[in-house]
Amino acid sequence: TTSTLASLRLKTAGSNNAVALNIEENSGNEGWGIGVNADGDLKFYNSGTGTSTGISAVTFSDDGKVGIGGIPTAGSFHIFGTSTTDQVIIENTNTGGSSAPDLVLFRKSTSSAADGDVLGRIDFRGLNDANEEINYATIFSTLADASDGTENGKLTIQQRIGSSYVESFTLNEDGNVGIGTTSPTVLLDLESANPIIRLTDSDASGTPECQISGAGGDLILDADRDDEKASTLISFKVDGTEQAQINNAGDLILKSENKLQLNRSDNNRSMKLYTDNSAGFIQTTTDPIIIDAASGRIRFDIASSEKMRLDSSGNL
Repeated sequence: TTSTLASLRLKTAGSNNAVALNIEENSGNEGWGIGVNADGDLKFYNSGTGTSTGISAVTFSDDGKVGIGGIPTAGSFHIFGTSTTDQVIIENTNTGGSSAPDLVLFRKSTSSAADGDVLGRIDFRGLNDANEEINYATIFSTLADASDGTENGKLTIQQRIGSSYVESFTLNEDGNVGIGTTSPTVLLDLESANPIIRLTDSDASGTPECQISGAGGDLILDADRDDEKASTLISFKVDGTEQAQINNAGDLILKSENKLQLNRSDNNRSMKLYTDNSAGFIQTTTDPIIIDAASGRIRFDIASSEKMRLDSSGNL
């Protein structure tokens, strides 16, 4: 050609996706072809793809996008494929113990960084039954504090629930984890209309489940909630030693020789004892010790034998 635009100029034979240049190994069985379509996309074909469908192994689109296995229509870099495993592999052969390989999402804005800037995100996208693209879950990081010397970051997991996007998990700038809250104020903050933590023993017979619930502001400890195991108990340990337990009969068993101590700030200490619907109590204050029996009498036994009784008239 006599064109002054390039030293070498190749044109296809006329087909929209025809190959203008073939590069083959000696036998001619393996090779690559290079061509340009009518849209201005540069396409690399390997020997197994051909050009009849217009699908190339690698495409550099006219608007600066790169596609592997197809023509890119969205995103600067688009990989097409049908494999369900290992579509993208980053391999590093460094023999040291340093962190590698690395994947970096780098936000380098031309304007000054500001608190709340999104630094990067990963979307988990799929189709719904109306063939619409939906981001079902997203992981993203934000800049919590952009101040030089006190920089802080935040990590959030967002998911699609119904028709809304909900930030279900937050790791904030203080290192606190929030589940159900975007503003955790303690190391682990769980918030919901019915906050429950469930513990399941997967290798025990019947897979018994235990739960800790904070519903309604109450703290509820529920051991073996489905009664899968006999003789379930709640054990209280201090410094590695069991100090007390509640057994499946409802008995509170103190394991040490220490006294049972009840403390109240108003110095009004009491212990109530219930039998069916009747109740009695022992109360100590700064002055008297009060023993009150709802049944109308107080009985003193030794070795299961009654030794003394105080009736409702005060007779001993």
